[in-house]
Amino acid sequence: MAMQADSRDTPPEEVLELLSFFVKHYYQSLHATPDQAYKFYKDSSTIGRAGSDGVVEYVTTLPEIKKNLMSMDFSKYLKILIHTVDGVPSLNGGVRIVVTGSLTMSDGACQKFNQSFFLAPIEGGYFVQSDILRIMPETSPPVVSQADNHQNEIKQDVGSIAEPREVERVSTDHVSA
Repeated sequence: MAMQADSRDTPPEEVLELLSFFVKHYYQSLHATPDQAYKFYKDSSTIGRAGSDGVVEYVTTLPEIKKNLMSMDFSKYLKILIHTVDGVPSLNGGVRIVVTGSLTMSDGACQKFNQSFFLAPIEGGYFVQSDILRIMPETSPPVVSQADNHQNEIKQDVGSIAEPREVERVSTDHVSA
């Protein structure tokens, strides 16, 4: 990566630059060149992937990480949409990143995901020290029964207690390689 790292805590403005740069290049790599995505990691890295049963399985070492990333086959998704990116400076100049988004398949099915990374500093940049990905199961629209309609009428009469807040989004469109 092109970002410089040192032993100081990373200033907030550098964190924003790093978030934009990393997220753009990481997800582009997963989609376009998945056989190269392992290069974001080192042999000391650990990744966790939640299975359909919800249990997270972890792998370490570059050969296992590469095998796992290739088995995910992100090329089957027509679109990877990033909804939110949040980051915070962490221990020894590292950065914790949390990403939420959705994956759209060719048949129009859409699955939401969340992914958490810890980027550790190395000479000349960062690498992914740890990474956990959870793809949410597809859900069907709820079936509304008569009892549900009655409950909804009650909720409408009560009104909303809290207004939803706007979520800041980090744009990756302005970041160049």
